[in-house]
Amino acid sequence: MQLTEGDKRRIGNWKWRMQHLYKIKTKEAELKQLTFNPIQQHISSYINLWNYHLFLKARQEGISTFCETWHLDGTMFIPNTNTCILADSRENLQGLFEIIRLAYETCPEAVQLESGDIWYKPKAKYDNRFELSFDGIKSTIYVALKVRSKTVHRLHISEWAFIEHAQKKLTATMQAVPKSGIITGETTANGFDGSFHLEWENENSRFWKHFYGFQDHPDYLDPVEDEAAFRQTLTSDERVYLTRPNMKLGNILWMRRHLSIAANRKEFKQEYPSIAEEAFLTSGRSPFDREKIMDWMIREPIETRMEERLRIWVKPQKDHRYLVCCDAASGRGVENLDQEDAKEGGTDYTAIGVLDIDTMQLVALFRGKWPYATTHRVQYDLGKEYNTAYLVTEATDHGLTILNNLTDRTDYPKHMIHSVESVDTKSKAITKKWGFYTNLKTRPLILDRLAILIEEEGIIVHAKKVQSECLRFIIDEDGDMHAMEGFHDDTVMMLAIAVYTRDAALKAGRMTATKAELGLKWM
Repeated sequence: MQLTEGDKRRIGNWKWRMQHLYKIKTKEAELKQLTFNPIQQHISSYINLWNYHLFLKARQEGISTFCETWHLDGTMFIPNTNTCILADSRENLQGLFEIIRLAYETCPEAVQLESGDIWYKPKAKYDNRFELSFDGIKSTIYVALKVRSKTVHRLHISEWAFIEHAQKKLTATMQAVPKSGIITGETTANGFDGSFHLEWENENSRFWKHFYGFQDHPDYLDPVEDEAAFRQTLTSDERVYLTRPNMKLGNILWMRRHLSIAANRKEFKQEYPSIAEEAFLTSGRSPFDREKIMDWMIREPIETRMEERLRIWVKPQKDHRYLVCCDAASGRGVENLDQEDAKEGGTDYTAIGVLDIDTMQLVALFRGKWPYATTHRVQYDLGKEYNTAYLVTEATDHGLTILNNLTDRTDYPKHMIHSVESVDTKSKAITKKWGFYTNLKTRPLILDRLAILIEEEGIIVHAKKVQSECLRFIIDEDGDMHAMEGFHDDTVMMLAIAVYTRDAALKAGRMTATKAELGLKWM
């Protein structure tokens, strides 16, 4: 088929085809020609520049409709193409296929070309309830809960964050897509405890990530008659919203109207986020203020050592006092692995943090696998480097090995190693035990202390791993506090122990301070 320049701009142009050949059902249940809204128009400007795209969105912005119609068009116009639309649940199979079926059935049977030729719509047969097969061009598009063919050239993942066992399912699914294939995924957020959030956080992800907040869609914009007067009515929270990208006063007015209905308030940030981070905040009940955690100034360390297991944000400062806290790996657990954890091999980790007890800033963090027999050297070296810091080690599992090595095989000052005193129930003698003991009594105490500091913005953290673990730390139905299933809390417990033992560190520091350091005159 010979195409003139005019034909190339029309039938040879997928953007033209999408807005002239296919119809959709609108929110008002009307059948209309697909016309790109501002978000769809923006997506169309870059979607062909890369083969892998991930969309995080507010509700009903037309991204799913765009992606499905785009994949249908590619299937109809590129012979020998297998396309799969992966649904998040059985209940949504019909709705997703209806978008495809409607677009296909409303497409004209033929289009007269400028050249005199005629383009004929590929004839489809419905091989099953949720599949269209185009025998003439040997292409297929189907909606399913899992990939059915060995090779999928185009894959769209609908509501990724809501797919059960997504990490396992999608690993197998994506293996069916060749390197030259196309993968798109879109979803509203569903908390921190899934593969979508892991992929969104993955800095080395192959996906080009795009976020569209509610303020990017014209449906979520109310007219403001007197902008100056309306500005005077803004609350402090609304003023914060107004600083976010593309946010307009009309969006604030729409939000205010929407939130005036009590039923709309609970999941507003998840369903209508204005920034990507906000979308994930509604997963599980947390003992910590997640919004305060999201406000932490996460940044890259100024130095890394030990194959990036040790990360340093601030070097030792003269006259500053430090605490080096160690939560030793237990060797137990299975988890959802992010790129950093996968490199280490999974299971539990040793976390050693350096806390500036003057500024309450976490200035360095070691996290990873290390032989238990030599882990004490990591803590020892950090303690020496940071002005002979106060050392705290959790006295459980392999932490006892670290403590024994610290106290028996190093010259570290004993008064700068944390210990507790207990009374023997029989002899009534006072005995000293090295380390910090986390038990049913102390665990809620240390976590409550950390929660208060987070709430009062009394702690400074730059480590993304600490932020991630704190966000995934929850209170379950029984009232127990722990990491979400499959995730870690090594750095959370390390930080909680560190802030709880700060007073002991200050006391130990005062015991060794010189009169000059304390501002006293020699007598």
